[in-house]
Amino acid sequence: MEITESVEGINSQQSFLWNGHHVLSWFIKNKEFYKWAIQILKKWKLYDEVVWSYSLYHEDDEIAKEFILKSDLFKPYRGTFIETKNF
Repeated sequence: MEITESVEGINSQQSFLWNGHHVLSWFIKNKEFYKWAIQILKKWKLYDEVVWSYSLYHEDDEIAKEFILKSDLFKPYRGTFIETKNF
């Protein structure tokens, strides 16, 4: 798979941005690609806020918890209640 080869070729010092746009955003809407990307990034011990944010889109509770805890977007709401049906 060409995508696999090109994404696995990215090291931790490189960015997923190209001309100011996140290169995985369009692909990450596909749930299987999302799962694969999470697996690869965790293997490399990399956190990417855009990829983790799609956990809300895909209703992935485990990754969504990580995203909410790490994201600056939710910093003002930490310690308060976030209403959700999932967790």
